[in-house]
Amino acid sequence: MEVEAFLLSDYNLKVKYLSDHFSRMWTRFNFFLSIESALLALSFHQELSKHVQFISVTGTLLGFAWYYFGMTDNYLVDVYRKQAGQSYYLLRRILEGDLEKHSSKSELAVFSYAGDVNEQYFGSEPDKILRIAKNPLQWRYKNFSVTELAVLFPVAFIVIWIARIIVFKM
Repeated sequence: MEVEAFLLSDYNLKVKYLSDHFSRMWTRFNFFLSIESALLALSFHQELSKHVQFISVTGTLLGFAWYYFGMTDNYLVDVYRKQAGQSYYLLRRILEGDLEKHSSKSELAVFSYAGDVNEQYFGSEPDKILRIAKNPLQWRYKNFSVTELAVLFPVAFIVIWIARIIVFKM
């Protein structure tokens, strides 16, 4: 097997793994969000008031499990993105000469791998690099990825559950 074929196969495999991981991650997120929301609603039901302590402790334990899954998922997304990037850069280094024949320096400057968050793109004007527009309906904060919601939501629920336990004891 040639190096190019190996790297291309490796890159495709890593991108698929990243994509599949996102699918598993959001399935877990939706599962925990549904269960936690249902438990929280039940904890306020009048007929179940004698079980609030049990429901709250159960919710807290599930919150910690959710936090662990979210923390691990967020970490693995970063790992898989970096692995895909490494394969991309090795492949690009091998193909650099061919790429330069077919692309301008501006195009190559913004050419990136799957999972990379490059806020620049090559515009339709020759050799013009543009930035992706930010507005109230489209923006992102570099230091906070949406994958971190898988960690932030369980922390919020844990705080709610602990507050619920404290309030119920009073």
